[in-house]
Amino acid sequence: MFSIVSKMNNNIKIGYMYLVLGVLMFLGGLYITKSTSDFIDNALSAKGTVIELIQKDDSLYPVVSFMDETEKQHAFESNYGCSPACYKEQEQVTVLYSGGNVKAPVISGFMSLWLPSLLLLGIGISFIVVSLFQIKRLRGNIAQSVA
Repeated sequence: MFSIVSKMNNNIKIGYMYLVLGVLMFLGGLYITKSTSDFIDNALSAKGTVIELIQKDDSLYPVVSFMDETEKQHAFESNYGCSPACYKEQEQVTVLYSGGNVKAPVISGFMSLWLPSLLLLGIGISFIVVSLFQIKRLRGNIAQSVA
């Protein structure tokens, strides 16, 4: 196992592969950030109530009920859950949804809105920094072995 890791750590092609992967993740994070920002700018807001908490994979996912601008009642399960629960039953939350498209509402909160983009940006930056150090180290080793 250690020989495989050692070979990977001493191959400049792997460093460039991680650099490309990091740049792609970072660009994906920027795209998701822009999409989220555009969604927030154009979304309609409504007051919602957490009506239930559903347990999945050791996390509690809130089910939220809200009324849209036409006074029609809707309910949805959040895409993000927490352990312990981020919300309590009967807690009031702000719901964001696209006008005319109530099929993809989200709770106006950090995890629902920004966590995906921050994860991609953070992982992308980490890959970029580590791969640049790896490439620099390996290029230095190549220059020393040639001299």
